[in-house]
Amino acid sequence: MIIKQLIQQKAELELQWIGGHYVHPIRGRRVFAHFCDLWDGGAIRTELPFGLLPMLVPGRIVSRGEIHIGNRMGSRHSVSVDDLSAANEVAARECPGLTDFYRADILGAEQRVLRYSANGRNLLIPTVELIRFLFLHDRVLTEALLRPSGLTDLAVTPFPACYSEILIEFTNRIPQSVLKPDYIREFAWLAVDPIGRRAWDSVNERSCNAAFLSFEPPSLRHCQLKFFGEELDEGLLVLELQSLSGRRLPASTINWTHPKANDTSRKGATRLHRTSKTVDRRWETPETQTTARCRW
Repeated sequence: MIIKQLIQQKAELELQWIGGHYVHPIRGRRVFAHFCDLWDGGAIRTELPFGLLPMLVPGRIVSRGEIHIGNRMGSRHSVSVDDLSAANEVAARECPGLTDFYRADILGAEQRVLRYSANGRNLLIPTVELIRFLFLHDRVLTEALLRPSGLTDLAVTPFPACYSEILIEFTNRIPQSVLKPDYIREFAWLAVDPIGRRAWDSVNERSCNAAFLSFEPPSLRHCQLKFFGEELDEGLLVLELQSLSGRRLPASTINWTHPKANDTSRKGATRLHRTSKTVDRRWETPETQTTARCRW
């Protein structure tokens, strides 16, 4: 993955913080990203296309524009949260322990942090990171997040509820190449599951006219989070979420169609693609995933 805006930077850059966002009259929605120059320790602030958010994770290294996936900062952690919706969202400036990552004096640094109590200590999750993990699976979904038409441009879906079987009719705005089983399940959760859809819609409601991203976290009970994080005096800061338990599929069977996946041998009849036959709607963690279950 190449970030064209950073190709001319000779030094290696470490992404430290994702700031706020705004709409440029010509270039569209932009997000502020804050890097540390690993040669001299200097701070670099830049504006990047909002659609790059899926790849913008604190701790990742950028060398002449190329993003290196491995994390330099932080270590692996596993923490259980009683209810993911029971967070106290605060401004980053209200968390003194974030001074190594967040500098209020840099324009566009404003962002929100979700503060949880877990195992007797504070767990700090940047709101943008939880949104990224739950919803921003590719550039198409990212650009739809704050668009008024949102998901309706991407697919025709049932009314949010729980079903035994559903049909998702994707439009050409979604590339056929991304429609793998994991992606279908992720899309079904955020578009059809009542808890997932409520959380998705809340991003637009809270963030569209704000300078930062905010939302109502989904109500997921006894949620186990695995992540790269950094130990701070104030608590444990999440840098990159890797897995999160507690979500459920909105249907036992998910069928889907796409304009470019039609069965032309049947006079244009639409071919139905089935992604899951399992009756267990809970996603499993990566260590126990099967062909019928996603990483949830």
